[in-house]
Amino acid sequence: RSSLGLDLLSEVDLCRIHRDLMDERDPNLCRKYDPLSNHFYIGTGLRAMGFTVSAIIILSSIGFMLWTFLDRDKYIIKVSQPIFLHIICVGTILMGATIIPKSLDDEVVSENGGDIACGSIPWLLSLGWCFSFSALFSKTKRINEIFHNPNRFKRIKVDAKDVMKPMIILLVSNIIVLSIWTAMSPMKWDRDPIIWEDEFVTVDRSRGGCVSEDFWYFATPLIVIDIGALLYAIQQAYVARKISTEFAESEWIALAMSFNMLVAFVGIPVMIIADD
Repeated sequence: RSSLGLDLLSEVDLCRIHRDLMDERDPNLCRKYDPLSNHFYIGTGLRAMGFTVSAIIILSSIGFMLWTFLDRDKYIIKVSQPIFLHIICVGTILMGATIIPKSLDDEVVSENGGDIACGSIPWLLSLGWCFSFSALFSKTKRINEIFHNPNRFKRIKVDAKDVMKPMIILLVSNIIVLSIWTAMSPMKWDRDPIIWEDEFVTVDRSRGGCVSEDFWYFATPLIVIDIGALLYAIQQAYVARKISTEFAESEWIALAMSFNMLVAFVGIPVMIIADD
């Protein structure tokens, strides 16, 4: 090849063109370029870790729900508004369950199974987030309406249903966007080859993931809606900052939600960069 003015063959091309001869010299040399052994899978270890973390979140949430129900007549539970505590737990169960379909790939499920898993991810994550944070701001809003009532010397009663309208609006908004997304451009499992850019185009590896042609057209309004819920919850916690912790854990709620806001602002750009 040198005498003809051609470039020398790369190792991958030697393995592709002269595999038998290369295997005679070193049986292990070309195995790293075999397509079947170079798919990028999640792997048993990471999958087991994902299932374990998901189980911890789900079981802990169920445990807290049962504890709240069994002790519902205790004073501290009553003033903490059990109905909203249950809704928060439902949200954390849904978000924890999101890890399960994220831990699946075509190493353990069929392509159809991968499509189902991918399609469930935005539903679980978005609705879980919506339940948790809309319940938090509804819970705090209820306390604010009682303690910041202008008629301080008049007895008032604010039922849970009176402050659940924003939560219902958020939930319906999420369901509408998710339904349109699922109908028009659902998330599906796809495995793409990784192309070796060499003298010859050779497919030697691949990676799989959930894709949607119009992902950002639908993900953007969901992010706006759910981040809006988080901001509103922080605003309600700020208004309730001077109310006794006995009735409104505004300091801890605001701290927890601020951490979530930080994770969202850092995590979303990192996910975009990692995907590219």
